[in-house]
Amino acid sequence: MYNLRVVVDRVEGFCDTPMKVGDYFEVVGNKLIIPENKTICIWALQSMMPFFPAKQRAKASVTSNDWLPKTEYFSCPDPNGKVIFKIELVDPKTKEVIRQNQKIKRLLIDESICTGCRCCELECSFSHFDLFSDQFSRIKVKKDELNGLDSPNVCRQCGVAMCIVNCPFDALSKDALT
Repeated sequence: MYNLRVVVDRVEGFCDTPMKVGDYFEVVGNKLIIPENKTICIWALQSMMPFFPAKQRAKASVTSNDWLPKTEYFSCPDPNGKVIFKIELVDPKTKEVIRQNQKIKRLLIDESICTGCRCCELECSFSHFDLFSDQFSRIKVKKDELNGLDSPNVCRQCGVAMCIVNCPFDALSKDALT
């Protein structure tokens, strides 16, 4: 789950709390953290609270038509206040803000035209490590000798990557930006 940083993006009316552009608070796990000597409007907070648990979940694990991962801005419910908040995802390990609407690059596989030549494995290792070795490849071609099929297996950048979740040694991770 991600942490959240909720930042005042702009104030288009009169806020009597008063909140200023750049003020923020954080949602870390199930805790609300407000910087010392700062305040948060309880009306604005109560309007955002139902969204926090959903925003903290892994954004790519939802369907493409889900509106929640694409939503970054919330408005204070006070029609005179018009305080606009931006909710940012924060990687809990690196503490870096993750751009929410970035395009995620993924490799696509057309298994129907794979001949099992394994050239993709060699090219992958060469492009990343400057040596031709299937051991360094991020692509692995699996052979099904019984059925005479070859199928390339590539990391597909899953939203909730079970390989990362189930690794007992935390040896796997995802880059927050790519």
